[in-house]
Amino acid sequence: MGAQKAGTTWLQRELSRCSSVNLGFCKEYKAFPSIKPKAQTNRWRWPTPQPRFDPHRFAQLPEAEQHQWMRTDPWAYLHYFHTLVQGDPRLLATGDISPHYSELSAQQFQHIGRLLEKGGFNVKVILLLRDPVERVWSQLRMLRRQNRFPELCGYREEETALALLHHHPRFAAKTQYHRTLNQLERAFSPTQLHIDFYERLFTPDAHQRLAAFLELDLPEADFDTRVNASPKQIEICPKLQQTVALAYRNVYAAMVDRFGETVLDLWPHARWVTSQQPPTRPGLATTEPR
Repeated sequence: MGAQKAGTTWLQRELSRCSSVNLGFCKEYKAFPSIKPKAQTNRWRWPTPQPRFDPHRFAQLPEAEQHQWMRTDPWAYLHYFHTLVQGDPRLLATGDISPHYSELSAQQFQHIGRLLEKGGFNVKVILLLRDPVERVWSQLRMLRRQNRFPELCGYREEETALALLHHHPRFAAKTQYHRTLNQLERAFSPTQLHIDFYERLFTPDAHQRLAAFLELDLPEADFDTRVNASPKQIEICPKLQQTVALAYRNVYAAMVDRFGETVLDLWPHARWVTSQQPPTRPGLATTEPR
């Protein structure tokens, strides 16, 4: 489920290292679009399957065309993942790691869950959370490094870009953790949900919790290899940290209300919102670990 820049690429790599897991040809399938409900009906329409889905034709297509078909036909999506594990008793799990899905609604989650359950899957959902200030800043660094969306990131100074763009929808949409959790809990049971934090993800305890949730014998995790990292090149001033934190005050407040001291310990920026005092934890501007 995400969140973006919260360790999902590392997670995908670690699951792929497990001999009983096959995640297919890419990390992010992005199969279910974030279609907003039509104003007149306030309902989201499930994508209409293409007539007479042909598994033989699907199998003969190159991966790029299979991917496009999966994005327009839910039955193609189900068929693809079913064929990944079908007939091989060594394979116990498959999956799709797309932070894009964090913007979906409860109705969309319900449809997806039913689809996969009809196909015989035991559905499990993973959501990783990261301090909003750090997540937004990391996404900004990634976009600048990739030279993507120059209309958003074409500023000479990174600090200037963060000050002006931290509330832009491109950054804010993936940071609405309270909304994502609400929608997930309306669609799935507590036993189907695994929630953890980027700030403690790269630890043996977190890896053991993940393995227990997935009921898989995961190999020993590689905590040292950097994956899709966006290292920090500068420090940002405390005043800007506070400005960004206050822009996401609703997210921080909801997460503190839900997870209590865990959030306050792992997300020092939360204290800008809860006490209006500077974070006490040192090293906020150190190099991003992963």
